[in-house]
Amino acid sequence: MKKVDYIIIGQGLAGTILAYTLIKAGKTVHIFNQEKINASSRVAAGLYNPITGRNMVKTWKADEIFTGLESFYSELEQWADKSFLYPIKIYRPFFEISEQNDWQIRASDPIYEPYVESITYKSVMENIRDPLGGITFKPSGFVDINSLLDACRVKFNSSESLTEGIFEKDSLKIHQNGVIYGGISASKIVFCTGIARVSFFDWLPFKPVKGEILKIKSNLNLNLILNRGIFMIPQSDGTIKIGATYNWKDVSEAPTAEAEDFLTNKFHKLVNADFEIIERYVGLRPTTPDRRPFIGMHPKFPTLCTFNGFGSKGVSLIPYCADHLHKHLEYSENLDPEVSINRYYSLS
Repeated sequence: MKKVDYIIIGQGLAGTILAYTLIKAGKTVHIFNQEKINASSRVAAGLYNPITGRNMVKTWKADEIFTGLESFYSELEQWADKSFLYPIKIYRPFFEISEQNDWQIRASDPIYEPYVESITYKSVMENIRDPLGGITFKPSGFVDINSLLDACRVKFNSSESLTEGIFEKDSLKIHQNGVIYGGISASKIVFCTGIARVSFFDWLPFKPVKGEILKIKSNLNLNLILNRGIFMIPQSDGTIKIGATYNWKDVSEAPTAEAEDFLTNKFHKLVNADFEIIERYVGLRPTTPDRRPFIGMHPKFPTLCTFNGFGSKGVSLIPYCADHLHKHLEYSENLDPEVSINRYYSLS
């Protein structure tokens, strides 16, 4: 029987980055994965941005998360022998004079100054509707998640550390000091399954959210990421991805006319250009009520762990949280109460 330190269920972004983090730390892993066409990792645009939300504030733990984010993905590129990190400026047009005034003040605040690349007071690019200028943030860009997952899959396969197939709960044997599954024994098993939850953790209050993205061809010559109500991300093949919608009511996997209309209207509000839809993407994000991940050991089965619930900020959150979980597993460092699943188990 093959023995490893950790079994990981799911080779989405969470499972892949956790596996790499553990391997980098000298641990052995085996991943079991069921590929799903509409998995959120395969659909996500991969955007990372330290300033987010309607109120444009620093994202949670931005100072810790963004300090080494790009260097992490650069190292992962070298390990996987594939390029998938695209640092590129994110530009948010001003719609009101009050926004200009507000950011003039906030840009000099030590809390925000590290994340402001520049502020302009006139249009920065032809065809963008930004007569009042806008603000550019740093560090920012996107990760081509599909390329990342495919390249890492090759690495995992080369070391015979990946098995494809549906997870069968009844085949999992749980012991006091470890688990056995699929002919593999390990000290612990970590579930990174997105919305495809397993019954061990079905008491966690996941909130699946449907997101739709359009891939378009346009005469707009975009050399930065526009982010105002929607994002517009230029791709290496000359196309542009625009998105994303957030739908808590309809969690089907079919694209909708409503989403297309929403994104089309937002597009024309931001730019003066035509476009043709090349492809539609639909994904279901594993979000949480308090917008914090679900991380930690099962309260009754200490060899079972979950690493999930990263929502739309997985590219930013997962590397930081994977390191956090690694230190908890290997060095018994306490989990941050904001991400520990204990915050919900006490209520169940």
